[in-house]
Amino acid sequence: MSSSLSSALASFWAGETAEGTVTYTGYPASACSCVFKFRGALKAFNITASADSDSFVCTIPDTVSATLEPGDLHYAAYVTDTESNVTVPDAGCIIVKPNPSVETYAQRALAAIRARIEDRATDDQLTTRIDGLELRNMTPAELIKWDTYFSALVKRERDTMHRAAGLGGRNKTYVRFG
Repeated sequence: MSSSLSSALASFWAGETAEGTVTYTGYPASACSCVFKFRGALKAFNITASADSDSFVCTIPDTVSATLEPGDLHYAAYVTDTESNVTVPDAGCIIVKPNPSVETYAQRALAAIRARIEDRATDDQLTTRIDGLELRNMTPAELIKWDTYFSALVKRERDTMHRAAGLGGRNKTYVRFG
């Protein structure tokens, strides 16, 4: 058990059930309730923790985690005691790793944009809407702008996987002596 959700649940794969158990000193689960408020890149949601003796168990169901974008998932724990006093004993960040078996929206959009630029897009790709405009109706300048944007998102997803694997930043060079 941990006193921080980010140490109990450092990272998890999108699409899988994630669970972390935490104990907050002075706030036993038998006498308090806890709500975890999460905020990701595109989505915010709340999870009410269940009690396990004097600990709180936060479970993010697979149906919720499947909708999360890879990257940082910020959270804050709101504990309410018997006198309705609300306290935030914990806040932090958890890494959502991209599900390797599912193509993310950014990957699909980037593939469609590049296919349109190369004039080899399928009808499904041509009807893809980005910011309310179908790919078939975009100018070359708009396609290039969106290509740059989605390339950065895909790179961020890959960097997130790299970080979650315990490796250093991909934009740094490491030197070993001796």
